[in-house]
Amino acid sequence: MRLLWKIFKDYVSTSHKWILKKLFWLSFVVLQPNNDGTLVLTSSPWRAPYSILWSLGEFFDKKLVFKDDDYAEFSKLNQDKVITTQNELATIYDISTGQKIRELKPVISNEYAKNRATFDPSDELVLNDGVLFDMRMSREIRKLDKLNPNLNGVFHPNGLEIVSNTEVWDIRNFHLLRTV
Repeated sequence: MRLLWKIFKDYVSTSHKWILKKLFWLSFVVLQPNNDGTLVLTSSPWRAPYSILWSLGEFFDKKLVFKDDDYAEFSKLNQDKVITTQNELATIYDISTGQKIRELKPVISNEYAKNRATFDPSDELVLNDGVLFDMRMSREIRKLDKLNPNLNGVFHPNGLEIVSNTEVWDIRNFHLLRTV
């Protein structure tokens, strides 16, 4: 918890620090600031509302509440969208309008226990419940093998690979590159 506070305090002005200390008493698991430090996402699988987008202006205000979604994260490139996860359903919201852009749900779910939908570094692809989606067309590209019961995987920062459990997959041809 101390390490999280040390990292997070660099993103926030001094006037907000007393509010953030109160946040640490809440039972959230994810605390993600945006790049310019004006917004913060909190997520918790234990207490409703599960995910909240906070605005860090003159006051510390709730900007959007994702009542039933137990995980949320910013888009990677422009951070103009938020993707939330509720079981196998991923929902993408526009931050400026608060409107739902689209929902992504696999035709055949992998049913990961702790599914966390995530954008690739270009915000063109989404990995949700072990299924790769094309954001531009809202369609499934590929369903990856389920190699563990909990997490579906993440994109490598280079944007060309998906790390799932101990396997690293090349998303250009879906070949297994290596096992770590």
